[in-house]
Amino acid sequence: MNRTPRATGLGIAGVAMLLALSGCSLLGLTTESTTGSGAAEAGTADWSTRVLAGTPAASPTPGAPLSPTPTSVLTLEPDPPVSVSPVPSECVGNLRPNVLNGLTVTPGAGQATVSWVNVGDPAVASYRLAAIPQTIYHGEQPPADWQDVPAGEGCTTITQTVTGLKKGEAYIFWLDAIVNSYEYGVGRDIQIARSTPVIVR
Repeated sequence: MNRTPRATGLGIAGVAMLLALSGCSLLGLTTESTTGSGAAEAGTADWSTRVLAGTPAASPTPGAPLSPTPTSVLTLEPDPPVSVSPVPSECVGNLRPNVLNGLTVTPGAGQATVSWVNVGDPAVASYRLAAIPQTIYHGEQPPADWQDVPAGEGCTTITQTVTGLKKGEAYIFWLDAIVNSYEYGVGRDIQIARSTPVIVR
């Protein structure tokens, strides 16, 4: 009578063990799966360690130009400015009979210094300069006192002093060119310049 309950208890214990083992198998809790998971985690840890421990290498940017460092700088000095004297408008190289140029007159004590630019025409043999008084007297007027002045060469400035002038008198200075050419004739005088009234000191 006492053996039956003991056998029954052993049977129940065996069934419980089988159920426990079956439950672990159904849940995937096996020794192999646990070992495989651990190996995967270990492998992952080892891979991350190798990546972090590596030394980064420089990677050049494609297409980026190189910037060389200059070793010396060449300094260029500018050329000094060139001063060119302008050519006077009176010096045109040929005589212009219908054009009256100006005269530069500097009055002095009983005299005046007159300057002009040579026209540069080979046809001009010489010049004649006169001081024409602007005071009108009763009766016949005195003739002008003409002075002969040699012609210059090229674009030169010619200066002539006229003396014998009256103090406080106003004068206009008159310049003729004496030409010798087939076009204008021989020994012909042509007025080429005239001044404004100038008072002698």
